[in-house]
Amino acid sequence: MTFDLLFLLSRAFINLFVQSSQLGISGAYYYAVAVTCQIIIFSIFAMQMRIRAPGATTYLQVIRARFGPLAHLLYCVSALVNTVIVLIMLMLGGCAIITKLTTNLSLEVCLGVIACATCLISLTGGMGSAFYVSYLVLIFTLATVATFVLTIFHGDTNHPGDLGKTALR
Repeated sequence: MTFDLLFLLSRAFINLFVQSSQLGISGAYYYAVAVTCQIIIFSIFAMQMRIRAPGATTYLQVIRARFGPLAHLLYCVSALVNTVIVLIMLMLGGCAIITKLTTNLSLEVCLGVIACATCLISLTGGMGSAFYVSYLVLIFTLATVATFVLTIFHGDTNHPGDLGKTALR
């Protein structure tokens, strides 16, 4: 799994929300500590790769230089399969959330709409429009996380099952 997609999986955000709602602010803190460990390990790995192979820009180039073209081809196929699996997971996770929020929308229709919208955006505007859409999705995600954090810190905790309750009560 690539590093940039690791934190964008829909299950990761759902896990964060579940931990925060069950354990209160400590659940979000534990999740942040776990994510920070992964970022630190990846940073150390990236620094070592830059020191030992300064001309390489990707991990697959390091594999080709170190182990030859056969291993490079094997890793390329593995990376492609992994990318397709992550793409399917992202689409299914997003469609599952959308179908839960709406009524009378099937999973297949939602998958088709998302796939067609992505193709139309890429075909009409090229990769430049994909970056603009990524920025809009980032703003939406940050607004959602900010709303969730404000609900945890300043929400009403008198009702059982609400966000912000502690596990000690």
